[in-house]
Amino acid sequence: MSNPIKDSIFKELFEDRTVFYDFLKAFLPKEITKQIKETDLKREQTELIGKDFSIKRSDILYKIEKGNAPKGVQGNGQDIYIYLLLEHQSKVDQLMAFRMLAYKVRIWEQYVKSHKKESEQKGFKLPVIIGMVFYDGKAKWTSPMDVKEKITEIKNMEEYLIKANYELINLSNIKEETIINMKKALGVILLTDKPNVRIKNAEELLKIINKDILLKLPEEEQEKFNKHRNAFIELFGKRTDY
Repeated sequence: MSNPIKDSIFKELFEDRTVFYDFLKAFLPKEITKQIKETDLKREQTELIGKDFSIKRSDILYKIEKGNAPKGVQGNGQDIYIYLLLEHQSKVDQLMAFRMLAYKVRIWEQYVKSHKKESEQKGFKLPVIIGMVFYDGKAKWTSPMDVKEKITEIKNMEEYLIKANYELINLSNIKEETIINMKKALGVILLTDKPNVRIKNAEELLKIINKDILLKLPEEEQEKFNKHRNAFIELFGKRTDY
């Protein structure tokens, strides 16, 4: 089942463009992020993306403004979308690749509606959508990373298989040292949320956060943390797995 408290906390965090930008730089391939500026990102509404799905979701959608698309990426010169799905589930969703594809189609539908005149032209192309899943559950992620793996393969029909993957950020697989060395306000939240953390109790976690992260944060990152201090306190107070 979903976790409404975490959904709310992380949605608030990633709606902060500076925090989301730090997240992208930490977990997307460098050949893409090095060409994205924070000012390129514009947050979009997500209400219509999954309106017909029964699964409750928490998601974030950003657009890289037209003209600022990374060079070498298909669709250069068009808008590029980054869609982040927050998975605070106790059970791994085996249809995640399918869900992600369905959400991407919804984004494309909205794009076509808002570019109706242009979409009637022969040269019109749909924008690239980078799908990302942030997973902080304890269970091992076993869901396929590409929808192609969820489609039955039949001999001589391989060309009809759809290929559509997503980036998985599995918090369990990220080392604590890596998070600490980020020296980012984002790292404080990630370490607080990380499952299976190698820390004995809440007091030890708080000590590490204060000594190894907070005291070493640059002034700009201190300001980011202070802005979202309540989210940290709420996450910290909800941990019961020490």
